[in-house]
Amino acid sequence: MKILSLITLLLLSITGCNYSQPSGYDHSKFDALLKANVDENGMVDYSSFKSNKDFDDYIKSITEADVSNLSKEDKLAFYLNAYNALLKMFLIIYQLLLQWMLMDSLKR
Repeated sequence: MKILSLITLLLLSITGCNYSQPSGYDHSKFDALLKANVDENGMVDYSSFKSNKDFDDYIKSITEADVSNLSKEDKLAFYLNAYNALLKMFLIIYQLLLQWMLMDSLKR
């Protein structure tokens, strides 16, 4: 669990770069999710992420985004935010899988 927390802190240090300045793509939903679900110690409340419709909407929007007309800087901001959001989605799934495996091992 310490490794997962360390990875999360590392990722949040990357995510902490604020790309909310005017750009060709609106990342405000993801920014608001981070502010609402990450505490001052960098710990992420993954259960809130997984049950949040805005997170699902953001993931869907980045998979459908057309970035061909974005500037180089806006593309960089888009891909960094998309990477971080998809990684958070992966960590949510990973956490659920670990919980399921733990529950399964306790039943035996």
